[in-house]
Amino acid sequence: MEKQEPRAWTLFHAELDAQGLIEVSHGDWAGWRLAAEPVPGARLHDLLPLELQGPIASALQAAGEVGAHCSGALQLASSSRWMEVLAYRGSRACTLLLQDVTAGRQVEAALHDTEGRFRTLFETTGTVTFAFDERAVIRVVNTEFERQTGYSRAQTVGRMKATDFVHSGDLQTVMEYHRQRGRDPRKAPASYEIRVRDRSGRERVGLATIRVVPGSTLRIVSFLDHTELKQAQRQVQRAEKLAALGQIITGVAHEIANPVHFIQFNLPTLRRYHEALLALAGETSGAQAQGMSAMQIGQELEALVDDLDHGAALMTDLVEQLRSHARDDTPMVLSAGAVGPIVDRALALVGPQARKLVGQVDTRAQARLPFALMDARKLQQVLVNLIINAAQAAAGPDGHVLVNACSSQRTGMLEIQVTDNGCGIPAHVQHQIFDPFYTTKPRGTGLGLWISQGIVREMGGEIRVESHEGEGTTMRVLLNMAQA
Repeated sequence: MEKQEPRAWTLFHAELDAQGLIEVSHGDWAGWRLAAEPVPGARLHDLLPLELQGPIASALQAAGEVGAHCSGALQLASSSRWMEVLAYRGSRACTLLLQDVTAGRQVEAALHDTEGRFRTLFETTGTVTFAFDERAVIRVVNTEFERQTGYSRAQTVGRMKATDFVHSGDLQTVMEYHRQRGRDPRKAPASYEIRVRDRSGRERVGLATIRVVPGSTLRIVSFLDHTELKQAQRQVQRAEKLAALGQIITGVAHEIANPVHFIQFNLPTLRRYHEALLALAGETSGAQAQGMSAMQIGQELEALVDDLDHGAALMTDLVEQLRSHARDDTPMVLSAGAVGPIVDRALALVGPQARKLVGQVDTRAQARLPFALMDARKLQQVLVNLIINAAQAAAGPDGHVLVNACSSQRTGMLEIQVTDNGCGIPAHVQHQIFDPFYTTKPRGTGLGLWISQGIVREMGGEIRVESHEGEGTTMRVLLNMAQA
């Protein structure tokens, strides 16, 4: 026993008969001495030091019947030592072993204290912190992890992988870093920006810092959420763009307004000339020019004048809207109305143009839709823009555009959905499509969706985008329902 375990000593081996003690042998008692000399007939209890009498008697009692044994640890008050006692009861003898486990207990206490301090630090980092192994299986998570991901410890530890939370667009990069870290931790970047998704599917962006725990295969991850910071940065950039846009609009609107006013000023004169031409055509009904009779030329001219008048009115309206967005001081007058007729008018205006781009343009409306609070003319402008965008995105004989009006139980609002089966919008740029001057079109201005979003928000609603690359896009115009 002493060769196998240096810290274990045979306290004594007592041979017993019916009269009592026959023989006691003992070795190094680790500093203890017998309380009395072993003599025939002496009781075992009398031989033990007072401090050991109670624990060893309990050990022998616990050993119970012949052939049984028991063990347990005891702390000695006089020396602050921990001893492990093993008792074995035979038919004519009992054997007691004592092992000094003080050093082991001290190590355990130190480890427990270190673990407590580590757990405190782990829980109070203020960031999402977790550990995973070489197979990316999560082993430890902190409370902030549970709060931000929506998953509990029981749901994640040993059950989920760290990669389960990574955005699909970043997954390949993260896996490559993980492989590099397994081969040589120095070759993988210690910190990098990453996109993740929580239990509800909401995307968050932040800085992930990863370290390998020395002497183990565990990786400790700290994720510092930058989502709100990124949003604040975008808001600052948007404010700067809007400030610059306000200055540009003021100049551009002035330059556009002058020629538009010139056209509008001369349109009444052009109409008078047209009326005179029609009167002259009546007197010379047989006259022709460019293969057309005077009457036909008059009718064509009337259509051209009407188009000029309509175009000038649209230009004037656009200039006023740009000025309104630059000043942001023109109140919108809202009224309750049905959205169905507005959808029909928008399709009547741009339907022919859209059908030149796609194979099918459809409309669908829920029966007995409630009224919406809106500005009908401006809502029509928004729908015209969205329908044209959808047709351009799905251009081709298999292209399909659907305009659907319905009420949403999820949002409690009235929705007009413009859906296409086009190329879709990449997820990483969807938050930019409503920014001024942002466009993916070669000849786009980047103002259409920005103006449309501004109009709808002024009505108390919002435009939301749902898009998947290669599948298509749905632009959802949310409007408040009018009170009955």
